[in-house]
Amino acid sequence: MIGINRISTKAVRKDRLQLHYRQEEDIYRLVHYIVNGNMQEAPIYVGGKGVTLYPHIFAEQIAAEMLYIQQIYQKCRGLRIRHEFAYITKDEFPDQNRRRLQICQIADWYGNYYFYSGFQCVYGVFESVDRYIIRYAINTVSPMDGAKYMYNENEILAMEQSCLEYAVGEVTGRRRGWFDFRRLEYY
Repeated sequence: MIGINRISTKAVRKDRLQLHYRQEEDIYRLVHYIVNGNMQEAPIYVGGKGVTLYPHIFAEQIAAEMLYIQQIYQKCRGLRIRHEFAYITKDEFPDQNRRRLQICQIADWYGNYYFYSGFQCVYGVFESVDRYIIRYAINTVSPMDGAKYMYNENEILAMEQSCLEYAVGEVTGRRRGWFDFRRLEYY
């Protein structure tokens, strides 16, 4: 099964407070979690689009770059970063030996979706018992012109789902439908 979760933009902290990713510390915490993991789980792969990853991947530097874009365009209100994740079950991959490589390729392809839409993103691949989870932190301000990430939720969810299914089909060799990447061109 392949699915996308958008509910995480309103995550709940341990103290039961809603976390809307509106503060700078929330952005640093989220990027740190995606890049470094926590005590229970660590990412098996980390990547990003539109952010500095070389020579080393530093969560603080990535978060600072995202915040800097927001400060340049003076868009520091409201939702400042989106936390989304895609679930992909392990039964989607026929070849168990290439499974991890394929999921990392899918994370890169799907990261291109956000990057070509005009937004910075960083992502990490986490592995559980029966599925892979690809977590994304997406800057809500475009470095191109300062536009906010404001789309109709239902339309963008449907487009993200079809893009993810297309990427999984391409990487695993089992094509599913067709995805028009020209729709991702940033205007």
